[in-house]
Amino acid sequence: MRTIKEAVVLLSLLLILIQVIQLGIVFSLTGAASTGTVGLCYNHAPTFLNLSNHTVAHNFEYVRTITFNDTNGDAVAIFDNTSLFSIINTTGVINFTPTISQVANYSILVTLRDYNSSCPLEASEVFVLSINNSIPQLSTIIPNQTWEEDVSLSGLDLDNYFTDYETDSVIYTVRYGSNVRVSIASPSNLVTIRPDRDFSGTSWMLFTANDTLGSVTSNNVSLNITAVANYCGDSACNADESCTSCSTDCGTCPASSSSSSGGGGGGTRIIEKIINNTGGCADSYQCYEWSPQSCDVGNQERRCIWVEKSCTVTKTIETRPCKCIPNIVCSVWDPEVCSPDQTQIRTCNDIHNCGAPVRLSTQKECLFDALNQSSGIFSNANSPLPGIVGAAYANLIPRLWSEYKSQGSYLVLVLLLCAVIVWWFYHKRYCLTIERIPLPIEEYTLEIETIVQTASLHRLRIRTQFRCSLNSTKGKYRKVIR
Repeated sequence: MRTIKEAVVLLSLLLILIQVIQLGIVFSLTGAASTGTVGLCYNHAPTFLNLSNHTVAHNFEYVRTITFNDTNGDAVAIFDNTSLFSIINTTGVINFTPTISQVANYSILVTLRDYNSSCPLEASEVFVLSINNSIPQLSTIIPNQTWEEDVSLSGLDLDNYFTDYETDSVIYTVRYGSNVRVSIASPSNLVTIRPDRDFSGTSWMLFTANDTLGSVTSNNVSLNITAVANYCGDSACNADESCTSCSTDCGTCPASSSSSSGGGGGGTRIIEKIINNTGGCADSYQCYEWSPQSCDVGNQERRCIWVEKSCTVTKTIETRPCKCIPNIVCSVWDPEVCSPDQTQIRTCNDIHNCGAPVRLSTQKECLFDALNQSSGIFSNANSPLPGIVGAAYANLIPRLWSEYKSQGSYLVLVLLLCAVIVWWFYHKRYCLTIERIPLPIEEYTLEIETIVQTASLHRLRIRTQFRCSLNSTKGKYRKVIR
């Protein structure tokens, strides 16, 4: 009892002391007298509720609300130390869309400050905000291209093959092999391929997509330029043509070495004549290509060398009015993947508008692969059945055979063979004669287990049970296996 009394007395004295302190304290500072009031308060600082780290992709909206708890129920203001965004002080809401230039990891200090009038308190924590970038992706394989020589190919849109998750602006570059020139138009990102004059054969090209922070390279695209027969009038003086066999492409041969004519309308101008008396020369005439290669107004020139049988060598410059040389440009075959109607089309135009007919096919047949098409006969109920079913069944058996053969597996053939064996055992009767055995066996079960190993290392286990009966016939048992 005494202990309790002492505790009550001490508590009373403490309360009296607190009241005295609250009434006022007089103290001296640098010789002058001052008065003030010292108060004691009771408060708890606000606390965060799961301020975890976050990751966001740039160009995507980032929304977050800072959650907290204040046990005293005081109003709380929220502050941050970053320039990325401005947090709403009263609600703690963060809402902004980071850009590609802000891709990095940020340590953000968030502070909670309550509005207790007696003694305000605050609390701070750090969370990491990671702003990421995804490099462009090759979403679709760029198909190989095949077209004719002396024809440019256009219409390949790179935006159909590359994607960027954050929809960044993508810069495309290209590398390519010999005998072709590949260019990318901006901002359409359309590709134009120009093979060298009279070139036929194969080349290649590779594309790279870059969003300034990362890049991806395409598959190697094979370019197959097929040869076409040269003909007089194709605006090219080919190796098997000359001024005598095809003046349309190679120009008119000069009348003689001593003749010359000038003027802008066309003709031959002798620039050098060399007399060689060694004898035994052959009559020959060779010229360089016309320059400029194509023009609308003015003249074209070319240099020629004429060696006569008398060994007189004449170097001339020939001129002619500008002649329009066709520049054929064809689009890629559409659709790139053969459709059920088994037809692809393209457009071919002479961008120089020379007026000569374009002797190229704009439509061709293709082979529709029903097994690899998501819009094939099994998923498109509205398709014209005769055309699709015919195309599908025409490729079904060769496709299955090529698939299993290419994988080194003949599992289908093995299963068919096993089915035939089982049928044979169940429908063919065997009778075997054995000696009488004094055992009370009326029937038993014979189990045969066969393991077949295929070329692709698959193991197929076949287990077959036969129920057999023992019948007494003339002092012997006949075992009948079905």
